Formats: sequence, C-alpha cells, structure tokens
Amino acid sequence: MNKLYSTRPTLYLYSRVSDERQAQGRKSGIHRQTESDLVDKVKAKFSHMPFIYMSDPGASGYHGTNIDKGELGDFIRLCENGGVAQGSILAMEELDRFTRLGISRAQILVNTVLTSDVKIYLWNKGKLLAENDLHAALDILLELQGAHAYSKKISKRVTGTALDKVKAILGAERKPDELCPAVGGFGHTKWWADISDGFVRPHPYYWPIAKEMIQLTLEGMGHMKMREYLSEKYESPRTAHNKNKTGWGANITRTFHSSEALLGVKRINIKEEEEDGYGNKIVVQNEYVIPDYYPPLCDLETFEKMAAIKQKNRTNKAENKATGIFTGIDICRCGFCGLTINTFRSKCGKPNETFRYKCAGMNTRITDCQGKTVDSKIIETAVIKMIGIAICQPAPVINNKEKFEIERTLEKVEAGIKNVVDTITVVGSEKELTDKFKKLKGQKEKLEAKLDEIYRNETVEIDIENPINYLTNIPPEVLDYTKNDARFELKEKLRTFVKAITVKITDKLCDIKIVLKNGVELKGSAINLDFLVYRNSEELYHKSEEHGGLSTLWFAERWYGVDRHGNDFNLMSDEYIERYTEKAQKKLIKSIKDLNLKVQKNKELLNQ
Repeated sequence: MNKLYSTRPTLYLYSRVSDERQAQGRKSGIHRQTESDLVDKVKAKFSHMPFIYMSDPGASGYHGTNIDKGELGDFIRLCENGGVAQGSILAMEELDRFTRLGISRAQILVNTVLTSDVKIYLWNKGKLLAENDLHAALDILLELQGAHAYSKKISKRVTGTALDKVKAILGAERKPDELCPAVGGFGHTKWWADISDGFVRPHPYYWPIAKEMIQLTLEGMGHMKMREYLSEKYESPRTAHNKNKTGWGANITRTFHSSEALLGVKRINIKEEEEDGYGNKIVVQNEYVIPDYYPPLCDLETFEKMAAIKQKNRTNKAENKATGIFTGIDICRCGFCGLTINTFRSKCGKPNETFRYKCAGMNTRITDCQGKTVDSKIIETAVIKMIGIAICQPAPVINNKEKFEIERTLEKVEAGIKNVVDTITVVGSEKELTDKFKKLKGQKEKLEAKLDEIYRNETVEIDIENPINYLTNIPPEVLDYTKNDARFELKEKLRTFVKAITVKITDKLCDIKIVLKNGVELKGSAINLDFLVYRNSEELYHKSEEHGGLSTLWFAERWYGVDRHGNDFNLMSDEYIERYTEKAQKKLIKSIKDLNLKVQKNKELLNQ
C-alpha cells in the first residue's frame, strides 16, 4: 500500500531540496528540517494528528520534477483518487516548495489538493490555506507568482554558474588519475559517485556494489533477478529516478549496463541565449560532453560485452515471448502492498513449464509482500468470466449528444477559469474578476457532476430474446500464453472498459476485485484452483431464465479456454452447482466452507 495513504486526518510534512550538495550524505532535507524549531512547532500545533514525512531530494520545482516523479506528485494524485483523508494538512516551508511551474498549472495543482478537503499550511508565514476562502485564493496567486519569478532568476544563476564550470573543465588539462571538479546544483550525479567535497570520486559504499553489478551482468543475470539480489544484500541509494524511494528500483538495474557514465562520460544540456544571425536573441539547448567526469567503472571492451549479452538475452526471449492479458497497461495491482502484478515463467523451457502472475513486491526488501503466485489460466479465466457477467454487446445506450455538449461546455469553462487566473496575476484581484472566478468554478463543478451522473447511468442492458455477450468474441485459445495475437486483442479490450483490477493471491485462493470505467464493481474468488465464487453477483446480472431468455451469467458459465497443451480449462461456479456431478458439488461446498473459515481468521485475504 502507498505509504502516503491515510484513512484519518493526517499531517503531511513536505520538503524539497534542489541542490545535491544540500542532500549529501545519508541525511535528506526533511531530516534536517525536522530538527528545526519551526517544524517542531508545526508538529506541536497539529499534535492531534499522526504525521508523515515526504521529501523530493534533487527534484526541481521550477521544471516540475517534484510533481512528475516525486512524492509530492504522488500525494497530489492520491488526493485526486480519494486516498488522502479529508481534513488532512499538507505543511511546507513556502508555497514554492509545492511548485515553481507556470502560474496556471500551479493554481490547478494547488486547487486539486484544496478541493480534496486538504488544507495547506505554510510554516514560514504561519498561513493556513483552505478551499472556498477567497482571501486564501488571492494569497495563493501572489505566492505562486513570486515563487515562479524567483525560481526563474535562481535557475538562470545556477545555469550560468554550471556553464562556466563546464567550460573551465573542458578547457583544462588533468592528469589521468586526477579527479574532476563536480558540477553541483545542475543535473543528477550517478548514485555510485560522491561529490560531497566538490570533486567526483567513487562513493565509499556504492562503488563496490556497482562493480559487482557489472560482474553479475557479464554472468547473464537479468535486471529483475539483480534487483531482488541487491535488495536482499544492500541498502538502496536515494536517487531522483528511484520512484519508490525505498528498495532498489527496477529502473536502476534495467538501465545500469547502458549508461555512458560507466565509462566516465557525463552529458549536460544547458539552455543558452544566442543570436539567430538577424540580431534577434533566441534560446537554444546546447549539449556539453565531459568524457572523463566520473572515475570509470569499466573499459570500453567490457561495456560492449555487457551490451552484447543483454541483446542476446532479449533475442532469446523474443523467440518465445509470452504476455499477460492485463499486465503492462497499469490497471492491475496487488491488494496487499499496492505494487503492480507481473508475470514470469516457472520451470522455463521444461515440458511442465507454466506461466504465472505474481506481485512485484514478493521476496524483496521493498515490501516483502505476503502474496503468492498463481497460474495464468486460473486468474485469467476468473477475470474473463467476472467481466462477462457485467458486460454485454451492443454497448449500453447513452445520450452521446448530451455528453458531448457537456464536455464541450466544460472545456470552455476551464479555458475561462485559466484566463481569469492569468488576468488576476497580471492586473491584480479586482472584485469583478474574483466574482467571475467563483462563478466559473461553480459552473465547472455542476458540469462535472452531470458528467459523473451520465457515466454512472451507463448500465448494461440485456436483450433477453437475443443476448450477445462480449465473451462470445473471446477465442478459447486466449489462455495459451504463447498466442500473442489473441491475447493482445483481449488486452486492448480490457484497456477500453476496465479501470482497475486488484488481486490478493494466497495459497489456493485468488481474490479479485474489478472496477469498470462505468463505476461497476465486481468481486470474485477463485478457490482451490477449480471454482469461481461471484461475491456480489446478484447486483450485476440478469439471472431469471424463467423469462425465456439467457442471462449474462449463463455466458460466463459456458465460456472455457484452451491452454498451451491443448487441454480445456474452466472454473466451475456455485451459481450453477446443480449442473455438476455429485462429487464436484461436494468438493465445491467443502471449498466454500474452507474459504469462509480462512476469512473468519483473516479478513485481509479478501478485497473489500
């Protein structure tokens, strides 16, 4: 689960340190600030709340890196999704810690937090900003305007200093064993290097680990195995690209072998003003390459050998590639820890090879997730059938004309809000403009509510006389994980109407919760590898066959798949228990009783 998630009002203490030298060593900016009197006063002021620390070391507020890749961005997205408890408070030194982006985008991001019933407290000024507070709204505009202008000035100063230093480095001669001066405050330093004393030298802790990673790559170890290995043995580096901030991020091990920095190379892109030949000043981005910036970790021969090994591994995989039907499209996550669900081959290359799903956090220090693995044909059959009881074709009838008109009006209102905000920024907060801002905001909320109502009413209509279910068009061989064409086609279907899939995989139990884009929720449990129990089925499908027609459940019950070995596969359902043999009925009843006993002991086994 996301560490920022909260179910009761919480105090979020946020820091962003731009300069790597400020964040050197093992101490981040937030840790230094928690030692200060100001932060202690904030904690005392809101002592009735639990608190969570957030920080984005090395992330730029001016360029928005702390929003796109940092914990502050994660926090904003969590606010949008209702993952931050109402009444919570986001505390920071200044509003420029929030963002120094353009005024309009910054205003939208601040409003996203405030409209989630989360207040913003600026501890340097003792200001508490809240939604529907006009005075606070104007304060926000002034704060953001000043932050953007100040950051732009600082950015120019830092860029100019960095450029002077880069040119000096390129123009100077150094001995082969002489360290390069560090270009601090601009760009990112590789995690295996240390610039704390102003020179680029091997990091005392991470340099030997990087050396070991080169050896592991030469031995053929893949990046996921390497990630697990490193997480078990070593503390991970804190890097701006390591999104989880704890544990060895997959991106670190995936891209390590291809980084020119292993050879000592550093590339720096700097925006500069130049004349275009007609006397006009233009801004261009120039690249400067320092070939011996880092101490080299390997020579060119080793670097090329690693590239050849990686290419060979990719070629071997491509010859017998397999794909999960709902992985890689960012909709499927683990219900225990919140990380993505991945796929892998068990007993790869052997006659009894299987294709399986597992949580990305299993057996790692990142989460040490308690989840297990499950055969692909079990979880895929369950997902296909569960969606089948709620979706029929043709698609539900909705008033597309009304929907289009509302969407177009909403675009105009949002453009109007942007224009008003920009105007207030330039000419000041005149009453006429602030009144217009409040009026447009009210219109926006009403239009969004109407759109939500339309989406909620997109219920499935079943043609009892001649029902056509989406399952009709899914070929049985889709369960064969080597049939990529069929599986990619189904994956695209799922992308169009599935919002999220949450799974909890334990011994002989795979509990699944599916949220469709029209708001419908489906819950089911695949138990003992043989049966599928629909946990909220009565709310979703038409099951009255006495009407003379067929139900969606009937289609789901009849659908079966064919696995890689040509064997039919299905999951029996308790909804049609009377159709099974007496032996199968007894087995199903026992399985359901066992499931109930498990859940009584541990309710966390099921998705809520």
